[in-house]
Amino acid sequence: MYYYVRKYSRRVFLLLAVCFSLTISALAFDTPKQSSIALLSSNVASTSGMVPSAAAVSAAAKVLAVQREEEAREQAFQEQVHSLLYSSLSHRTVAYNSSFSADEAVRSAGRPLGKFKLTFYCPCVKCNGRSDGLTKSGTTAVEGRTIAVDPRVIPLGSRVYIDGYGVFIAEDTGSAIKSNKIDVFLDSHSRCFENGVAHANVYLLG
Repeated sequence: MYYYVRKYSRRVFLLLAVCFSLTISALAFDTPKQSSIALLSSNVASTSGMVPSAAAVSAAAKVLAVQREEEAREQAFQEQVHSLLYSSLSHRTVAYNSSFSADEAVRSAGRPLGKFKLTFYCPCVKCNGRSDGLTKSGTTAVEGRTIAVDPRVIPLGSRVYIDGYGVFIAEDTGSAIKSNKIDVFLDSHSRCFENGVAHANVYLLG
């Protein structure tokens, strides 16, 4: 009697292990996000005496590779969004560049404000009304960071993304800067004339 109990108990255990392995495998291949479960099913299969086929191993490897690619893309996207919101802005030459076109990260991190008219000003008395380069917010204007805005539309201190020009901070105001108009600070008076007047979509970041 004891012999039969041991004999059939072992068979029942193996049958349950096989069923569990097949269930786990089905779940693993049903969604790429559960590729780690596919590896678990292989372990279970090996303990129950089953050897996964080469096709099953290859399929599991492909699922895992897809998952890792998705995770890498998501991490890169989150790093790009973080950079838009928090990276420090240093001096850079401002000019239209298609590499600064608003992409998915900008649209995810920012709120569209519509199309704005862009003008350009420098720290001279004629452009700025003063020659010390101080802004309305008390900072010293820096090309590549400072823009003048209508604070009723864009609050001072806000991060702003200008399509084709990049990230700026609303640090200044101006008597002629009303509604959907932005004055972009440049170091050179001559370059203000060279840039003339432009129009671009604007996003309020954060």
